[in-house]
Amino acid sequence: MSTNYTRTKPEQVNLIQLQAEINATGGIVPSCTAASIDDTGLILTFAAELSSSEETILDGIIAAHTPNPELISVSELPMSTDTNKLAVQHSAKPLIPNKVTYVVWTGAGDNMQTHQLSDGPLLAAHLEPGTAEESIDVKFDPLHGRVWLNEGYLRFQDAGVGDYVSAYIMAPATQLQTMANLNLVVDASNYVKFAPGGPGTGTHGFAATPVLLPRTYSRDGDWDYDGTNLLPNMTGTGEYKMSTEEKAVHKYFNKIPLFGTCPNYFSMASDDTAELIYPYFVRIIFHNVSNTTWSAQVIMEIYRERTAEP
Repeated sequence: MSTNYTRTKPEQVNLIQLQAEINATGGIVPSCTAASIDDTGLILTFAAELSSSEETILDGIIAAHTPNPELISVSELPMSTDTNKLAVQHSAKPLIPNKVTYVVWTGAGDNMQTHQLSDGPLLAAHLEPGTAEESIDVKFDPLHGRVWLNEGYLRFQDAGVGDYVSAYIMAPATQLQTMANLNLVVDASNYVKFAPGGPGTGTHGFAATPVLLPRTYSRDGDWDYDGTNLLPNMTGTGEYKMSTEEKAVHKYFNKIPLFGTCPNYFSMASDDTAELIYPYFVRIIFHNVSNTTWSAQVIMEIYRERTAEP
């Protein structure tokens, strides 16, 4: 059974260091499981009761304790004005060297045909009987800089039993041609591989910049990429695949049930911010399982380098 011991608070103490020093000594058998400070002083929690000789050793360790120099002194950190606590301001904003990013709440992506900023399809769906699903693709033009996704906001009207929404990060298909540099083959699952017979023995070549599909979990990819060089992995243990079909690479909303009416936007909040690397894009899919008439609207909170063209 754990036991607490209270001692006079040292003038200077590093609780993590002190706990490690106690557990490193050979004279105290029960482990020190916690160290804290409150108004009563220094509180040390042990896994079991200490003997009198162990308490003597403990007092010696505390008396000899000298905190290691801090890289940043606590006195240099911002403290709140009402209590003796560290002041922390949370922000999901990406901090990129030599880049300025701005938060944007948007109901549309960019127009990829005209390259017009924030002029893509409105993130609003209207479902009717006979329409099983409606999807909206949200794309951001790299001409306007990098984009990071943070949160989504959703509301809906008159949804029926079983209706739901999902949102995926999609990778476009890798474009191929059959005229030159025929170093590639396409397997039965439409994945693109390097020709087993070597360069020039394949049926296809790249027609545009290939699109990589991460396989960092399963490690069963046909390609490796180090940020500069794209190399075939002939053992099928690579970090990436490629496909001649669009593929979902992440699922951010997965079957979020909708029923009835939610007149106000609610937030799908996240502390994380993920970069949407071009040519990846967001696909929002509304599923009309009830086969009724209903509608939904979405707002995305993003960070991007350009928000307007003055």
